This record gives sequence, structure tokens and C-alpha cells, in this order.
Amino acid sequence: MTFQYIALLMGVVLGALGLAGWRAEAATRTWLQAFPRNRKWAVALTVVNAGWAAWWVSQMPLGRFAWVQPWLWLLALVTCWLTIQFVDELLAPRMLGAFLLFLAVPILNAARWHPSPWRLIVPVLVYVWIIWAMWLLLSPYRFRHTIEWLYATPQRARVWYRCLLGTGGAVAVLALLAYRAPL
Repeated sequence: MTFQYIALLMGVVLGALGLAGWRAEAATRTWLQAFPRNRKWAVALTVVNAGWAAWWVSQMPLGRFAWVQPWLWLLALVTCWLTIQFVDELLAPRMLGAFLLFLAVPILNAARWHPSPWRLIVPVLVYVWIIWAMWLLLSPYRFRHTIEWLYATPQRARVWYRCLLGTGGAVAVLALLAYRAPL
């Protein structure tokens, strides 16, 4: 997948999140407030993260630890089950943070060698979300604090969602105009 398509997808997703939050503010608020304790999202994100981690490790040369590679998928399955059983407190924000960290890697790899000087806009946004993801992993209870802060005033949430929509639109426009593959 080229950097143009990755940036276009990123712009569309950011724009869709901003539009959804702006148009259905009450429903979005309710969903975000319930997310930290949502078991279905926690399990789904845990399974995706464990699978992604196992796939990544299976692709790397492990040297002295190559004997582990045939057991990676079983190890991922056991780790996933243990995590769901024993780390269930605010698991959804933790796994969202891990998912965002995993998702940052292919985006940064695609942006690395693109010739456009505008390519640096996407990595800056990705590094901001990496900081937020690490923050979620270290202190997932702050997800609720962030949602409370965001919805403390109606204007704050509207401005946030409009900024998200505008950022998504800007990244999508950059993808279409500046991130095209050189001829």
C-alpha cells in the first residue's frame, strides 16, 4: 500500500470520526463514556493486538530465540486469554493504546521514503497519537478524564470534532494532491 493510499485512508477515518462526533454528539458522548469498561471492545482489541504482535514477531529474525517461532501463535493465544481474564480493569483503553501503537508503524514506514516535503505532516500527527497511546497504556483511567474534560462544555466538544474533521479533510487533500507517486 502506498503512502498516498495510507494518508487518504487516515484522512477519511479522521474526518468520519469528526463528522460522527459533531453530528451525533450525545450518542458519541454516551459511547465514549461507556468505552473504558466495555468488555466486547476490550476482548476484540486484545485479540487483534495479540494476533498482530504474534505476526510481527513471526516475521523477524530472532537469532538464538528462533526456537520460539513455532510456538508464537499458541503463546499469543495464551497471553490473550490471560490478559482478558486477569487484566480486565480498564482493558479497552489499554488495548486501544496498544492498537494505536501498532497502527503507527506501517504509516511511519510508508512516510519515511516519500519524496514530498509535505510528508512530514502525517508523521507529526502520528507521533501525537503515539504519545496519546502511551498515555493510555500507562494510565487508562485518564481516558475517562479526557472525555469528562472534552464534554465539560458543549462548545469544547464541537470545536474538537470540527478540528478532527478539518484535520481529516486536510490529510485527505494532501493525499490526493501532494502524496501522489512521482511519475
